[in-house]
Amino acid sequence: MTTIRFGVFRKAQIPALMAIVAMGLAACGGGSSSNEGASASTSYGKPTPGGDLTVAFSASPTSLDPISGGSGLDHSSLYPIYSRLVNFTPDLQAKPGLAKSWEYPDPLTLVLTLQPNVKFQDGTAMDAAAVKFNIDRARTLPTSTVKTNLATVASVDATSPDTVTIHLTEPDTSLPLIFADRAGMMVSPTAVQSEGADFASHPVGAGPYKFVSFAPGDSLVLTKNTDYWEPGKPYLDNLTIKYIANGQTANNALVDKQIDFVNGVSPQLVASLKAKPGIVANSSSSVSMNGCYFNFRKPPFNELKARQAIAYALDNGALNKALNFGQGGEAATQLFPSSYWAYNKDLKYPYKHDVKKAKQLWSEAGMDGVTVQAIGYNAPGQQRKLEIIQSELKEAGITMTVDIKDVSAANQEMYVDGGPATLYCSGWSGRPDPNDTFTSLTSPKSFYNPGGFAAPNVEELIAAGKKESDTAARAKAYQPLAKLVQDYVIWLPINFNPLIVAYQSKVKGYVPDLYGKPDVSFLWITK
Repeated sequence: MTTIRFGVFRKAQIPALMAIVAMGLAACGGGSSSNEGASASTSYGKPTPGGDLTVAFSASPTSLDPISGGSGLDHSSLYPIYSRLVNFTPDLQAKPGLAKSWEYPDPLTLVLTLQPNVKFQDGTAMDAAAVKFNIDRARTLPTSTVKTNLATVASVDATSPDTVTIHLTEPDTSLPLIFADRAGMMVSPTAVQSEGADFASHPVGAGPYKFVSFAPGDSLVLTKNTDYWEPGKPYLDNLTIKYIANGQTANNALVDKQIDFVNGVSPQLVASLKAKPGIVANSSSSVSMNGCYFNFRKPPFNELKARQAIAYALDNGALNKALNFGQGGEAATQLFPSSYWAYNKDLKYPYKHDVKKAKQLWSEAGMDGVTVQAIGYNAPGQQRKLEIIQSELKEAGITMTVDIKDVSAANQEMYVDGGPATLYCSGWSGRPDPNDTFTSLTSPKSFYNPGGFAAPNVEELIAAGKKESDTAARAKAYQPLAKLVQDYVIWLPINFNPLIVAYQSKVKGYVPDLYGKPDVSFLWITK
């Protein structure tokens, strides 16, 4: 086991832990990032201030309270409102955010040093006391979807106005990048205490845009935060996000210049968009993938052989070709793409497409005649994906019904209500740190583990990777966990998605990242 020299393990070393990601990104043709704090001026020229931008996303956020939402599609709507403690580079290396530096002075202590004189949009100080409030809230709020990601946090102290000391129950090197996601999106303590349970309807963060209004399923309207902590940013005066579930409708609105930027363009529509004058279409790699969540609470998927039957019945290679139309991506055999540093190159996928084997296992599980009740969410390509899966299962003698719902309703049914759905074929949008993905999809305590299935030694295997600081050592530590996911079919990966966006040529500053959740906060418009 690699020994961590915690006395010298500081913020500047965090990017080194992820350096291999850069090689993977280059291998799969990725670009750089428009992530918060990143500058695109070297490739787009000097940013132009002013103007209004209208963007289209496929799904309305499940909550505007960052720690209460349950969909990976939420992030792009949250980024403009909330600054994070830690940001990341295009290849998912940690970089300063609201925390300008961090260090582990010993194995059980993480110290964050904050940017000075930052305020929330309501004027509340974004200081160490506010960070303590946020982390404690994320650990204890009944509706928090990030509790398991902060399970190693024992307590938090505001040791000075600009210093936060986090005491851990065990070593956890994943925390900096955990704070680059939902858990690091800081909300105003004043607003939370004032609004209570209604905070999501009146969100206040420290991000570049202030909340104006939100109509679920329709639009989110934001205006420039003139007191934003990064000098000269943001560039736009106003930002409006429209929620358009139908991909063709969104593309038509782009071509007609009703909107300026579309995220999540369907792969089959890329060629037609590229042919339109004044439209830029961009496709890049991401850690986002299609896959299926099993409801472990009841038959058929409380039985391992039933889950294995589904794995054998699906042809991941054929699904990738059918879903991505030659625009990239790859068939998934693990929770990470083959170019990613945490991918286990020595682990062979045991579920090569085998209809006969699928039929045999389904029967051995005692599921002959049992119908799989599947749900999906309403977004471009989702109906078609479910129909292809339905057809492949039918070949194996497995009947599946399909019910498409709003993403909030689908999440509620699967993760909270426990059914009646037994299979949720949606996806996993990935996370900046691999431990976040492993924890979220495999921990019996996770929001995303319907029924709390506990594979043997899963918690110990999750903890193993958090004890290492060296990238290679972490990757090796995760190998048994990757195999456990396959052996018990805890989550069923199908394929990795390309991130495809399209925008008016006047829109500048967009740079993709491997996370695949565009941050439109720092785009600008040329006059």
